[in-house]
Amino acid sequence: LNLNGLIPLTATGGSLPANWREKWRWRYEVFKPSAEQRFWVSPNRPPTWLHYRGESLPWVRSIGFAGLILNELPSEQQLGRIREAELGAISPPPTHNVAFDATAAQALKGWSIGSALDARQSEVARRQVQRVTQLPSELRRPLVGEALEHYWMFSRIADEVILPFPAPLTAGQTAEKIAWAAQNLETTKKRGDGWVSLDVGPNPALVDQLRAAHAIIAPQREFDAVQANPLGLRYQAACAAVAGARGLVFRTFKPLDLQAPGDSATVAALRWIHSDLALWGPWMVSGQTSAAPTLDRPDYTAAAWNVSHSRLVIALVSSPAAQHCLPSTGDQPLQLSLASSATPQQILRVTEGRLQRVEAQATPEGLQWRVERPVPVETFVITSNPLVIDYVRGQLSGGAEQRVADQLEIASYNMGLATQLVEARYPPLEESLFADGDDPLGIRATLRNLAIAQRQLDQGYQAMHSRQAMGAFTLAARASDLIQAVLAEAQQTATSNLATPQASPFVLGPTSLGYHWQLAEACARSEWRPLDLPGAQFQDLQQMLSQGWSLEQRPLEQVDQQVELVPARSSSPPGLRLAAYAQTAHRAGPRALAGGYEGATARVRSSAAAVRRGQLIRISGKARVLRAPTTAESGILLYDNQAGPSLGQLVRGQLGEVVDIELYRFVVADGEFRILAECRGECDIILESLQASVIEPATNRQSFLTFPSE
Repeated sequence: LNLNGLIPLTATGGSLPANWREKWRWRYEVFKPSAEQRFWVSPNRPPTWLHYRGESLPWVRSIGFAGLILNELPSEQQLGRIREAELGAISPPPTHNVAFDATAAQALKGWSIGSALDARQSEVARRQVQRVTQLPSELRRPLVGEALEHYWMFSRIADEVILPFPAPLTAGQTAEKIAWAAQNLETTKKRGDGWVSLDVGPNPALVDQLRAAHAIIAPQREFDAVQANPLGLRYQAACAAVAGARGLVFRTFKPLDLQAPGDSATVAALRWIHSDLALWGPWMVSGQTSAAPTLDRPDYTAAAWNVSHSRLVIALVSSPAAQHCLPSTGDQPLQLSLASSATPQQILRVTEGRLQRVEAQATPEGLQWRVERPVPVETFVITSNPLVIDYVRGQLSGGAEQRVADQLEIASYNMGLATQLVEARYPPLEESLFADGDDPLGIRATLRNLAIAQRQLDQGYQAMHSRQAMGAFTLAARASDLIQAVLAEAQQTATSNLATPQASPFVLGPTSLGYHWQLAEACARSEWRPLDLPGAQFQDLQQMLSQGWSLEQRPLEQVDQQVELVPARSSSPPGLRLAAYAQTAHRAGPRALAGGYEGATARVRSSAAAVRRGQLIRISGKARVLRAPTTAESGILLYDNQAGPSLGQLVRGQLGEVVDIELYRFVVADGEFRILAECRGECDIILESLQASVIEPATNRQSFLTFPSE
């Protein structure tokens, strides 16, 4: 009897046995997956860590975090709860001999030797390492530290050095920050995996500036300290991935609270980021970087990875203002060209929650494809491997409802920001002003776009409740594009009259744009007056020193520093020259003298001016460039003691160029106001004509309906 033929078993005259395979002695086939199959079913997501501030442990795990970074050594009970939540922990090493239960100790994944480490703290870090080496063998863990500079030195001290990704509000463009991170990740990856830390929300200095403005503009309303930028947070994570990060550390400045709308949108962005990392993980963790595709739009940048006969391409917008407020990108198509092998491959676009096959053209240079309506962060998978296609489909099918809910949550939050911005930017206008169809300020078009976006959001929520996830994804993306167009246009208009975006803290994100317009109206009802800053004329050195000017220098063997007063000339007033040159003996290559924090060689501190809380200070001046910058982060960082260096202006330019200096700062505490200038990297710049002025913006009061007296 041939069991593979057309005769059924029941035709033999007997009933089918309960276990007919065993009766006919058929062997069970044991499936042994190949190494490649095991790779695509195993978790390959980059690890993510959260600076812990008392949030619920199961809730933190539900977002997708792998572990927590603690500020102090946990107790055995705390370690047990962390392990029960399936989380890991990185904490400072114990200062004395301790013993943990073997089961609870499994939650310890590393010892932290410090955060924000610089060269002055290298000995402290080494003592921490020495302390860890004296621990029992069962408590030996990898050493983790976050460094601000000297990454090669700290990579020899710690097993994993965390690289702080430059915050969006700091000076510099997105492409420059990505290049800086990629360059330093090459150093930290020589021993570690390549972790990058990101700020969740604005730092306290920016929040203090916004709080001071809020007290003037809307004293009757409670200040929202969250100031969330959820799309900006996801964008920063994508920038870190493009730079080559293989692990992310999220630093919060306050506990996450789901009751606040801003925090709810931030948590939605964190879930979205983890969904992205789950999709990108196999290429980021185990792949090799390959040549990036060629793009036809200068405002986009891209990176590519290879693994298992497949390629991942991430393309993201990199325009100068994108780090502050993501622009609308669907107004023109995006074309990509990538060298490819002779094997026919599919191009899969993973955007808006679905998998789309993109038609590609084979050219002598490789594959070429086009996206008609690109989004700020585009993902493409190029492969002919069915395992890869199944993996991508599996990632999209799981948790689609949660992802669309998160995207609608973020779009709704940004819709509220856009509505507040329009109310602050445009005063109430009568419809008669638009009788002839005239719309010089674009107010009608803005209101129409917001109305369409709100309608699309409502339809998106309806589609989500009807379990139509794909339609809801599309509606959320279209609404977000319209909303971002309104926010980005306002940000571009606000910065058009400023020397740099860092000139005003109120144009560095979508949450603060409304303050910019309201503050301008409040200042128009008041008057600027000079603020005396003794010695700012740069004429007499001894007089400047007696008035409170000071100089701090960082001794570095490879740097020649010059700080001097330059007398007035026929074409220029007197000035203060700050210069740093790499010594000839140390010019071994283009990286002989670093910029940024590592290259801060000299700091000049001005005299003090007495100020009061609530006053707005304006600093203006000129800077004459005597040497073109050698790196993207070299120049003179000009800032003040009220807002700090994170909001400072990086003064730089081409040889002979005269650069405008402009800073607007609120006084957040009674006391003194000082200007500080740091020489970073290799530069030579003369500061001229520094002037300070002060204004007390008119406080907005609650409006009441009044009638003319009869």
